[in-house]
Amino acid sequence: MVQKAFDALMKVAIPGIKAEEINQKFNSQVDPTLYLNRRYGNIYTGSVYLALLGLLVQKPDIKNKKALLFSYGSGLCSSFLQLQINQNILSPAQIQRIEKMMNERVQVTAAEFTRILLEKEKKYGIFKGVIPLNQNIIGDNVYYLSEIDSKWRRIYKLN
Repeated sequence: MVQKAFDALMKVAIPGIKAEEINQKFNSQVDPTLYLNRRYGNIYTGSVYLALLGLLVQKPDIKNKKALLFSYGSGLCSSFLQLQINQNILSPAQIQRIEKMMNERVQVTAAEFTRILLEKEKKYGIFKGVIPLNQNIIGDNVYYLSEIDSKWRRIYKLN
């Protein structure tokens, strides 16, 4: 969808532009923003901001550039924003931390993921108590739901 939107924008902005040139522009201007989205997957509302973060991670020396953010919602709702990036707000240490978090994720099979979701679904709205959790699938410095008390307060812990 991102590529189709970019393609349409280029055809309006530059009449007669060739498909090869559009692809080159997409690869240099848009593809870096999809870096984290490809690794995380769709996070719906946050996807456009994850793309912006992906740009800052992939282009640490970015400065004095404009960025267009396109967010498509369901129905007829969408947003098109223009940003002026004066400098990258991420430090090299922050970029390394993001990369480290991405590389430390734990892969589970589709069957295991489905089992986890079905378990959560069965308990939705009725569960109170300590949440049984496999600590091996939670990375360091990650908050997780630990418990729901008798007053339905959610208790989070930092791993």
